[in-house]
This record gives sequence, structure tokens and C-alpha cells, in this order.
Amino acid sequence: MLLIFLSWIYILFSTINFGFIFDKIIGTKNNNFVVTSVLGLFFTTILASIWAIFGRINIEFHLVLLFFNMLLVLKYKFSILNIYKQFLLDFKKLEKVLKLILILITLLIIAQCSTAPFVIDNESYYIQTIKWLNEYGFVKGIANLHIYLGQTSGWHITQSIFNFSFLYKNFNDLSGFCLFLGSIFSVQKLNEFYQNKKTNYLIIGLLPLFNVFLFQFISAPSPDIPVYVFSFVLFFYFLDNFKKTTTESFYLIVILVLFLIYIKNTTIAFAIIPIILFLLHFKLLSKKLIKPVLLSVILLSLYIIKNMIICGGPVFPSKLFSSLETSYAIPNAIGSAYYDSIKHYGYFVNEFQYNTMSVKDLFLKWLFLPKLNGLFDKTIVTIMLITPFLIYKFQNKKSLWILYFVMLFQMFLLFVTSPQYRFFMNFVMFFLFFC
Repeated sequence: MLLIFLSWIYILFSTINFGFIFDKIIGTKNNNFVVTSVLGLFFTTILASIWAIFGRINIEFHLVLLFFNMLLVLKYKFSILNIYKQFLLDFKKLEKVLKLILILITLLIIAQCSTAPFVIDNESYYIQTIKWLNEYGFVKGIANLHIYLGQTSGWHITQSIFNFSFLYKNFNDLSGFCLFLGSIFSVQKLNEFYQNKKTNYLIIGLLPLFNVFLFQFISAPSPDIPVYVFSFVLFFYFLDNFKKTTTESFYLIVILVLFLIYIKNTTIAFAIIPIILFLLHFKLLSKKLIKPVLLSVILLSLYIIKNMIICGGPVFPSKLFSSLETSYAIPNAIGSAYYDSIKHYGYFVNEFQYNTMSVKDLFLKWLFLPKLNGLFDKTIVTIMLITPFLIYKFQNKKSLWILYFVMLFQMFLLFVTSPQYRFFMNFVMFFLFFC
């Protein structure tokens, strides 16, 4: 636990520094401690992704990272120090009960991170993916060795930075650090709810109630945790800035969406959010698109380059743009079999059942799956059915309707691909609190 805590101190130090300078470059004018750290995670992920094209993410990368850390501290020490001072002031403003809750949550998160992970994907490809990144960076055609290695999430790139593999082999606790950031953000918003009584502050503030569920993922570098946490941060800023969107808040929302998609491409539905904001505030934002467009191009380029190196094609696991595939691309038979197996697994059926069952039968099979799968499947369907009535009656706001339709679009994409409950839990948590 002590080693994890010490590693988190350095991660926090690094992400605050890089988040601060990234904020100055992009101009989000952010003043939230947690968001600054998230911006730092995003920026270091971009840097590591570029680095991994040419070499391993290991001690060499950390020496460069440490050099820039020192440089930033020396040049902006007072500004960076003010970020920590503001966080301490915000912590002191918390209700005494909330302070105790936040401290307890932090201790429990660190304790859980110190235990052995029991996420199946951790043994099948998480740690292997990160190990390859640590030792070689992006490896040409590595997906042919094992197709799971083709997934290489943006979060695994981030974890490969902060697992300090050259010091200790078991530091894969970045998802726990992410939940720690999410807990701080939620408790702060819950404290603010006591003053402003805004519903969106309460909903975001209740995120720690799901820690019992989330704890099963945090001892492994699961991309699901950052998706859940960053989704809540995104939902908050979208709801809070919907009517009075500024250039700065739009930039932040774009960054959060880009980070989510880079971490897990099943979150592609979130791309609707900045597009809608842009259309609604066209006059304000149309002349301020250079930075978000440039960031989007950089992330899209890195995503394609990563996949071209690892898988031999621009998109994984899809066979879209097959004309662009390289000579070492995953064979069509294997790629198709893998893609089909993902679809079958989402419904817990075999290939024959999937091909012979009607859409209605597949839906009912999915809906009445046993254990947690069936529970959350029934929950999301119930939420989709009753939420429109609740929004209309209690919170008839365009921003909530938009999030509701984003959820519907996300569910449609999942039904077509693989409707696993892990992929829509962010919406389950958010709208369950709303209901």
C-alpha cells in the first residue's frame, strides 16, 4: 500500500505539471485540480503514443518526462504551487463528514489496488500489452502473435508510462488512481450541491455509491474505470455549460471526448456531444476551431498509426478500409472470426444460434441473461423506458434529452456489435442516479 501511495504522489506531481502546461497551450482556463490531472494524463498519453512509434516506453521516456517535470516546476513553480494551494482550500471547505468519507474512500482504493486483480482480461491481454509497450513500444504485426494484443487501448499506453517497470513489476494501479481522482471530483460536487441545490451536482456527487461495483476493476489496468470516471466529468461539464458554452468549456469537452474514444472506441457515441454544442453555438465557436480540430487530427492520426503498426490495418477489430491494409495485416479469416466472436459473446450465444435467431429472440436472450449480466441488461432497458417520462416531468431540459439520445445511440451501436454491460455502465450509473 505504501509503495502504491508513493507512486501515486509522483503520478499526481507529473500529471498536474503536464496538465498545467497543456491547459496553457490549449487555453481551457481550467481551475479544477482533478481536471488538471486528467489533462496531464491526456497530454502524457499523446507524448507516449508518439514515443512508442519509435521505441519502448521505459526508463528513457521517464528520464525525458522527469527533465520536463523539473523544467516546468522551475519555470512555473508559483503557478503550479497555487494549484495545490487551491486544492487544499477546497478540501478545507468540505463538510467534515465529506472529508472523512473522501479519506476513507482513498484508503479503501489503495487497499484494493494492493490486492491481486481478478479481472479475466488482465491475465489474457492487459499485462501482456503493457509489457510489450514497456519493452518495445508499438510492435509491427504483434496482433498476429495474439489477436488480443491488437486491442492496445490508449489507457494501456497511459499505464505503461506510470507502471515504472524499470523499478518494480507490479505497479499497474492507474485505474485505482483514476477512481481516486473521480472520488475527489464527486465529493467536491456533492459539497457544492449543498449550496446551489443543482441536480447535476448531486448526480455527479453520488458516483462513489458505485464503488462497490467499481472496486472489482481497479486492481487491474482496466480501460472501463477511466471511461466511467471521465464520462461523469464530461456529463458534468456538458450539463453545466450547455446554455452558456464558452470557448474554454468547449475545448475541455472536446478533450474529454477525444480521451474517452482513444481509451475505448466503444465510446464513439460521445462524439455527438461536441458536435451538438458546436451547432448550437455556431457563431461563438466557428472561429475557434483550430485547436480542437488539430487535437482531433493528432489523436485520429495516432490511432490509425498505432493500428497500422500493431494490426496492419487502420481500424481494429473491424475490416473497414481493407484496401489500406499492409502485408502483415491480420488474416481475414482470423479477423472475421474474432469480430464475430465478440458479437456472439455479447449475447452469450454461439455462431449457429446468432445466425438463426431473430432480432427479438436475441434481445430476449440478452435481456434474461443470468447474474450481473441480466441484472444490468434489465436495468438499462428499464432506464431507457422510464427516463423520458422522468425528464419530461421533473427536469425538462434539452441537455438531459441530448444525453438520453446519446445513450440510445450508444446502445444501438452496442446491439449491432457487442452489448456487454461493461460498455454501458456509465449511462446506467448516471441515469440511475437521475431516476
